[in-house]
Amino acid sequence: MFRVAVAFSQPLNVLEFARTDIEKPLPAAHAELARQNDQVLVSHLARLQNERLSSRVEAAMLEAFPDGAPSKQAIARKLGMSPRNLQRHLAEEGTSFKDLMNAARVTLARSYVSEGRLSVTEIAFVLGFADTSTFSRAFKRWTGKAPRDYARRS
Repeated sequence: MFRVAVAFSQPLNVLEFARTDIEKPLPAAHAELARQNDQVLVSHLARLQNERLSSRVEAAMLEAFPDGAPSKQAIARKLGMSPRNLQRHLAEEGTSFKDLMNAARVTLARSYVSEGRLSVTEIAFVLGFADTSTFSRAFKRWTGKAPRDYARRS
């Protein structure tokens, strides 16, 4: 696509552009639209920076869970920090990776059981439980009902 040689297995993923190409005005540029886009971007970035780390961790977990329970290392990498820094910042917010993992599991378990598209065994696997009975006990502890009873109620 870019008509350049691609080098695989490099320490960095990089696209380099000539400064003159980047600084050229776009022929179809619209100054007012660019200004509005800049305002939206600045406001969005400010909101993201003020968002609590625990919220970002939980969102990353919810996104990752369909592929299996995410590890602390995977979530830390996704958020651009070391697992130790992640742990430290979460402790400053009064929570832990384990607490957030449990909260994400509860949210997804309720959703998956209510939807009824996955079996209890599939849900247990997706949420990283060793077996169906362990998941069923945890679900009952969270909701007061067995998964099948909860599904009927939903």
